[in-house]
Amino acid sequence: PDAEVAELLSDSPALAAVVEEAARGPHASEPACAQAEAAWLRARLSELRAAPSGAASPPALRRRFQAPTLGAALPEGWLKDVLHRSAEGLAGRLFEFYPPVRDSGFLGGVSSYSSLLEDLPYALNGLVPLAAATRSPRLLELCDEVVARVLASQGPEGWLGPDEWPDAEEHGDAYRAAA
Repeated sequence: PDAEVAELLSDSPALAAVVEEAARGPHASEPACAQAEAAWLRARLSELRAAPSGAASPPALRRRFQAPTLGAALPEGWLKDVLHRSAEGLAGRLFEFYPPVRDSGFLGGVSSYSSLLEDLPYALNGLVPLAAATRSPRLLELCDEVVARVLASQGPEGWLGPDEWPDAEEHGDAYRAAA
């Protein structure tokens, strides 16, 4: 274990810096137990620095952070219950009844709650992770359909969404210059 700890500290300068900072110890005004912990940590760091590096730990046993694959971690318990309730509630049914989302300019409609046409993108920002976390067939199918329709709206310049942004006049020259 000591060799693994030494190797981990040598592989991660950020972690080593945090441990070094903790080993410097608390201020004199801190409790004696905190000062004793810092002294113990300084002694352990000295031992680890004196140990041969990497010799006791073959590469196959080295611990490395590896990001999990998408979908490898799924919610359980109360979080799973809450997400499934959300999927069957307002968040998962928004596309069925809310006009600015259901009839968005991104989908060929004309409804929006603002001239920024942000309704559908915001709804998708919530729907896609909800569908992935719950693995709800209904939501996954809805995500596939809506994303395909948004991608199909791409114009020759590469922009996604409606050709004509409503209320462009309210933004004046600044809007036209940005477009």
